Amino acid sequence: MRAHRSLHTVLVDLPGPVAATTARMAVEGFGNRFTPVAGSFFDPLPTGADVYALVNVIHNWSDEQAATILRRCAEAGREDSTFVIVERLMDDTDPRAITVMDLRMFLLLGGRERTASQIIKVASSAGLAHQSTFKPCRGLHVLVFRKERS
Repeated sequence: MRAHRSLHTVLVDLPGPVAATTARMAVEGFGNRFTPVAGSFFDPLPTGADVYALVNVIHNWSDEQAATILRRCAEAGREDSTFVIVERLMDDTDPRAITVMDLRMFLLLGGRERTASQIIKVASSAGLAHQSTFKPCRGLHVLVFRKERS
């Protein structure tokens, strides 16, 4: 937000994280370009955004729940919106570390770590078409999607 002065963000999360982030945004001087929304990914999301970003979200959920979250994003987005998923992928992570994380996600939340192709498959079931994948830093991957054309 410092580098892009015209950027306006909307955060949808549970009440606790929204309150903490709202306070932080005010301290940083971004309060007038930030809209907090206390809610759930499973409820209708704010509509019409340029970009919908899910950072370390999808691995918390089962395939069915992840597809529902992504479907909610697709429903809220415009035809030209971009949908971004940022996750640690099983593709090139240390197998020992990924096994621990995968087990933790499953036991605590019912979710799981996934490969890029598994995320693409879940996103496709929600009406999103994969555009590209890149790795901006060690351990994280960015998968970019658009709405599938009917």
